[in-house]
Amino acid sequence: ASAFLSQWLGRDVEIELARVAPYVDEAHLHLVAAGELGDWDVRRFRPNVVVDGARDLDDLVGARLALGSVVVDVYKRTKRCAMPTMRQGEGIEKDVSVLRTLARGRDLRLGVYAQVVTPGRLDVGASITVV
Repeated sequence: ASAFLSQWLGRDVEIELARVAPYVDEAHLHLVAAGELGDWDVRRFRPNVVVDGARDLDDLVGARLALGSVVVDVYKRTKRCAMPTMRQGEGIEKDVSVLRTLARGRDLRLGVYAQVVTPGRLDVGASITVV
């Protein structure tokens, strides 16, 4: 690629690949229970994993889970910042009531953070078990 660009630009250039970490709030994974979302669009909270059939995931703090072949340690409930109140693209308008609602009933928390212990594959519909 460097040679091609050098020829195309008519001068020597060199491409250096930089390893850039993906943006994450705090943890490898952010899990949210479908039951926690109510009428809110899931995209407002930017989770990596949505757990269907659960009211919330609060009781999993301190647990080790197998998500497909991925093993994670759930280490804390996710404290929400102002980001979920912001416009999140087409169809998800600003809504300051999100934080007010979470402050009233959930101590400003929704979802849990988890660190990957054993990498693996996680597909949509994969089973989730406490190990």
